[in-house]
Amino acid sequence: MATLINFYQGRKRKVFLILGIIINLTLLFCFKYYNFIFDNFKFFTNNNSLDSAVSPLALPLGISFFVFEAISFLIDAYKTGATIPGIYCFALYISFFPHLIAGPIVRVQQFTPQLDTRKIFRWETFFTGIDILCIGAFKKVVLADNLASLVDASFKTNHTSAWDIWIIGSLFSLQIYLDFAGYTDMARGAAKLLDYDLPINFDFPYVSRSISEFWRRWHITLSNWFRDYLYIPIGGSRTGENRTYINLLITMTLCGLWHGAGWTYVLWGLYNGGALIVHRVFTSSLIAKWLFKDTFWGHLSAWMLTYLTLVIGWIIFRAHDVVQLRAWIQTLITPTAYIQSSHYLLWSLVVVTALLISKLLFNFYQCRYQFSELVKLRPMLYVIVLFLLTVFAPQSQQFIYFQF
Repeated sequence: MATLINFYQGRKRKVFLILGIIINLTLLFCFKYYNFIFDNFKFFTNNNSLDSAVSPLALPLGISFFVFEAISFLIDAYKTGATIPGIYCFALYISFFPHLIAGPIVRVQQFTPQLDTRKIFRWETFFTGIDILCIGAFKKVVLADNLASLVDASFKTNHTSAWDIWIIGSLFSLQIYLDFAGYTDMARGAAKLLDYDLPINFDFPYVSRSISEFWRRWHITLSNWFRDYLYIPIGGSRTGENRTYINLLITMTLCGLWHGAGWTYVLWGLYNGGALIVHRVFTSSLIAKWLFKDTFWGHLSAWMLTYLTLVIGWIIFRAHDVVQLRAWIQTLITPTAYIQSSHYLLWSLVVVTALLISKLLFNFYQCRYQFSELVKLRPMLYVIVLFLLTVFAPQSQQFIYFQF
């Protein structure tokens, strides 16, 4: 389709673009949302006799990510004439194994120039890849997987204390970040071993002081994809305030639905869209300027409000179903639920410590320290990571984003 787009002129180019997008979205829709639609149809019609007539479809590996890459490739070919030299190079771009299953989403402009460079083994490139792999493995295996056992068990429990829910939501916020950022680091490290550079997908998201800043730091390649290929094309913020709010809701709802075929994901998308609208309206008010002024306490209050907003969002995201979500939200808004003590009070120290470490690492990164001296510590890094992986690795846990 991209070849046909670049070959023809005029309206035919748009026809092939639309056709290519429809084909890709149809594949995604059939495989990813077929079971969701079928299950809801059975629920609303109360017809269980269809179970034997229709079997569920298995989800193809990485379909959410390579379909989005294919669509971005088509749109970039239409807008800028971007292309790839030959079918083999295109196959490498669309199925490059380090990031195939769970991203980051790579655009053709980021990948094609790397095809033109001759790949020569260099020790520095090799060790840089190993460094990133070690960091990713540590995040995933040592930290995220050990949090997973507690979080998974807690989401199977009916909590009567609001403090329990807040702490469990905070722990899940750490788990999903360490799990997904760990995968991204491992993908980037594996690509670097082959002398390919993949884009950074996370930029210390939990230091954000607003929900919009968070989405500029979290899953950056997906956020940019929705911004460039959905939000801006449907009008963005150029068509008045009311239309901007609608565009935000549409974009974030579809972002939620992309994450999974379930009502909790739809609600999570609507919640984030609503949060972005409230932020957009509130930031221009005098109250916001007074509360969140450019001081230490202003920054702290903005960060705390943002993080609590995110925790509620992660509770929506992680809930097993709408029934559990309703029960947990009802507990959070019940004043007497805050009288009861928490079973996870010590784990709140883990959350606070992790957030402080994240802030310190962010400050360290911002200072742009020279890493030449740290290179000498590489052997120690490898030994420590191998030791931690051996001692603290729990039962194998799937990457969270593999299900999307």
